Amino acid sequence: MRQGLPVILIPSLGNQSPQEAKTLLLSQLTKAKQKLSADYMAERTEQQLTLLKNRNKWCIGALVSGILFIYIWWLTK
Repeated sequence: MRQGLPVILIPSLGNQSPQEAKTLLLSQLTKAKQKLSADYMAERTEQQLTLLKNRNKWCIGALVSGILFIYIWWLTK
């Protein structure tokens, strides 16, 4: 579910001054950084939820297996 890095368009100077181009580029970099941070947090939250679900499945499976093992042992006494 990974996506590529955000695309940053490099402005052409055309009739812009270098300072305007620099300002535009810096604003695009700031937006890209914010988007990357938001995407990272969303991915991290999703991974944590998946890990929590898997942990719960394994714990319940281990508990059921342990109870069945003790029950079968008790039956064979």
